[in-house]
Amino acid sequence: MREFWPHSVRVGIIAKLISEELKIKGYKGVDSRFINTVILAASLHDIGKVFIPKKILDKEHGLNHFEYYVIKFHTILGGFFYNYF
Repeated sequence: MREFWPHSVRVGIIAKLISEELKIKGYKGVDSRFINTVILAASLHDIGKVFIPKKILDKEHGLNHFEYYVIKFHTILGGFFYNYF
């Protein structure tokens, strides 16, 4: 089984670095709260994958058309999840 959390942690770190650079450059609205929100959102960007069947996530070879669209749907599922909670 692939682990997705290391990727999410790396994305969160990159988002933090970019946000802090924007704050240093004086972009309006970029404060500590904004940076924390960006870090959280970046870290959760793949949360929709928890709803994708393990069989598809763990597939080692190319996806068929159906599987491809199921994987792409994780972004919509993640959005529903994020908005619900």
